Amino acid sequence: MQEEIFVGIDLGTTFCCCHFFNTQTNKYECINYLNGNSTIPSTVDFFTQPVSVGIPKPTAICEVKRFIGKKFDDEQVQEDINKNYFPYQIVKAEDGYCLVVVDYPDKEEERVEPEVVSAIVLKAIKIEIQRRLNIKDNISLRAVVTVPAYFDDSQKDRTKKAVLMAGFSLIRLLAEPSAAAYAYGLESTKDQMYLAFDLGGGTLDVTILEKKGEEFKFRATGGDVHLGGLDFDMNFMELVISKMKEVDEKKARRFILKGSDSRSQKKMKKQRRYRLRKEVEKAKIELSANSYCELDLSELVDEDEFIISIDRSEFEECNKKE
Repeated sequence: MQEEIFVGIDLGTTFCCCHFFNTQTNKYECINYLNGNSTIPSTVDFFTQPVSVGIPKPTAICEVKRFIGKKFDDEQVQEDINKNYFPYQIVKAEDGYCLVVVDYPDKEEERVEPEVVSAIVLKAIKIEIQRRLNIKDNISLRAVVTVPAYFDDSQKDRTKKAVLMAGFSLIRLLAEPSAAAYAYGLESTKDQMYLAFDLGGGTLDVTILEKKGEEFKFRATGGDVHLGGLDFDMNFMELVISKMKEVDEKKARRFILKGSDSRSQKKMKKQRRYRLRKEVEKAKIELSANSYCELDLSELVDEDEFIISIDRSEFEECNKKE
């Protein structure tokens, strides 16, 4: 009987995916989740009992990869907080790192480390692997987990902690550009330079790799830790809110956070903004194929009909780098 299974996990900012090595076929196969998708959203909703994973909701904790192993006073962390990107609160731990404020329906809030949230997502992936392969906990799941090339030691250490908390045996953390190179079969090509361009949900990574034999060496790494699908969505959402103001300023104010807002008002507005962001994301995808789209926001603003029209040039303009 096989005593260990080898798996590769892409622990992404917005989505995760996993492949395992099938000893019957000598091939890697993708783990599909109950909804049939090959990816699972990197979200955890503590407000439901039991805790739900992979179901985006206004009450869910999401995109914690931006905070894992990061100091609260870090400039990029403060930028995210000030832009009100997330429907939850980030606070400062005694050691200076970030903590996520978790709300429960029937008890007081709790403060948890971002890696705890990641561990819960990884645990859900582990359970799905066991279900798919019909194996028990006595079978070791040995994992290679990807991380951005720019992750520092603190971010890597806390990612390792999440992997171990989820019950995997960690073989190694692998830089995402290297993982991409192996996935495309570049280890069997001739020795030369390659450029890996990875525009994800949370970050942009651009890496030049040099292949020598079956090894890849980083020659240069760059990118932008605040340039990903999330940032496109947030810029787009602010454009939509400005268009809402032109139609009905009172309704638009439901989505605009102010310093004078009470804690309950901020919480409600952040959840409204999350729902709006999901609608905006759909429109962004539609604009990939069409030059024009309409956002039906009637349900969000409690109207029989409230439609905002957007064309692709407006989306592109609001996402130009200053």
